[in-house]
Amino acid sequence: MSRHQEIFISVHNGRAFVSRHIRDDDGSFTWESAINVVELEADAVAAVQAQGGDISQDGNYACPAEIVARAHWHSDNQSHHQ
Repeated sequence: MSRHQEIFISVHNGRAFVSRHIRDDDGSFTWESAINVVELEADAVAAVQAQGGDISQDGNYACPAEIVARAHWHSDNQSHHQ
């Protein structure tokens, strides 16, 4: 089974979270925030603002490649330890 992921910045309650959806071929999906979300938050806020967004309004925004490259994911760590 293949997996398709989408990484984005999710704004909720005035915070910016680097997050991802992982969709499997069977239609199921998983959502998670990066485990280093606090470390990435200031850059995520800047990216939202650069896109004309405002962190006072909930929504999803594109996540720049330089932030994607720095994100670490819990499910990736689990797969390496099994």
